Amino acid sequence: MQRRELAWKAVSTASGVAAAGAVRRVAAVAWERSRGRPAPTGPATREHPWSEALLWAATVAVGVAVARVAAERAAVAVWERVTGSAPPSFDGARASRLPVVR
Repeated sequence: MQRRELAWKAVSTASGVAAAGAVRRVAAVAWERSRGRPAPTGPATREHPWSEALLWAATVAVGVAVARVAAERAAVAVWERVTGSAPPSFDGARASRLPVVR
């Protein structure tokens, strides 16, 4: 793998991980404020009924998916500003389909 591809993979992954972590923290705070108790900590917890566990899972999943799209698009824009070119594609078409942001 070329140095440039490795750098892009690191930037892309870091932005997605940061976005997912931020969504989870924000969702946990919102859950606690709206429900008056902590969010479910895992699928095996017995403190919350199935309905709450499924609501939590769906909420976080949708939030993380949206945040990853936003984070990756932001990472593409920053990459293009810094390098002057689109990020390398690691599946043959992934980055080339994104519009160039200037």
